[in-house]
Parts: sequence; C-alpha cells; structure tokens
Amino acid sequence: MSDWLWNYVTLDVMPPGKFVYTGSMMIDEGPPSHKMWFGAEVDRLLVAVLNTSTALLDNTDEGSLENGAYEAIAARIPEIGTRVTVVFSKTELEAHAFEPLEITEEIVEERKRRAEEKAKAAAEGKEDK
Repeated sequence: MSDWLWNYVTLDVMPPGKFVYTGSMMIDEGPPSHKMWFGAEVDRLLVAVLNTSTALLDNTDEGSLENGAYEAIAARIPEIGTRVTVVFSKTELEAHAFEPLEITEEIVEERKRRAEEKAKAAAEGKEDK
C-alpha cells in the first residue's frame, strides 16, 4: 500500500510497514435494543491510513492523525475493476519495484518552506515558556 500513497504534508511516499492490528471497536446501535455492531463492518474499514477506532489494521505513521494527509499516486494504482490480492504477512514479501517518484523543484521548495515554518513555530513555542 505504501507504494500507492504519498503524504502531502511531508511530501514523501508513505513509509512501508507502519501498520498494527487494532481489532476494531464495537459500535452500540443505541436505544432501545443496544445491539452491538462490529465497527470495521459498519465503516467497511479493514486497513486505514489514518488513525481510526473502527479499522482492523491501523497506520502508526506520524501523518496518520491528519485526516486526508495521504493521497493516491494515481499512476501506480490499478484501474477500477482490476482484480487484486491483499496479503497480510509478518515477513517482507516480494513486490513490484516502482521507480522513485520524481520530485519537482516546486515540491522541494515547498518541503523547505514547511520545514522552516515548523522550526520557527518550535522556536516561538520555546520562547513562550
């Protein structure tokens, strides 16, 4: 999955192997029956790229707390209707090797600007204390 997504906040591809089994939560239907539903089934979330309490597998990456931080790399994703197989494994599996993403000068400049803003905000936070 990391080959198919990039984090637009960090301007980098999603790091591989950052998922943990969370088991999903149960959702209470509410009164009058209080029937319990399996959250992953209700939300249809088996694997999430942002932290959510209903997914079976959750992303532990730094950007996972920001809803929408990840974006699809359209050129790498199979067309809708293409049959795919999802395999969960404790060991690294062989996978298709993609060429590195081409990072334009605009992206590099944006990355520098964000790093400077983050450093400035951190410095200002230290001054406030």
